[in-house]
Amino acid sequence: HLWHRVVAISVATALIVRDEATGREHYEALSVRSGGRPDWDESRLIAGFWALLASEPYKLLSYNGSRFDLGVL
Repeated sequence: HLWHRVVAISVATALIVRDEATGREHYEALSVRSGGRPDWDESRLIAGFWALLASEPYKLLSYNGSRFDLGVL
């Protein structure tokens, strides 16, 4: 992780919808976006990401996030 550098962060937001009759859940996508601007450095990208997570009661989902993504962040 020491040699990696964050150059982009993308976020997909979705509603988790539960069917009360079956108990099954599905997602309704609300947005997919990448944060930051071309002149932002790594620390500003990461600060913006954590600020977004702190702004709402989000549930963080990631593919391989606990082994890689969050370690780098």
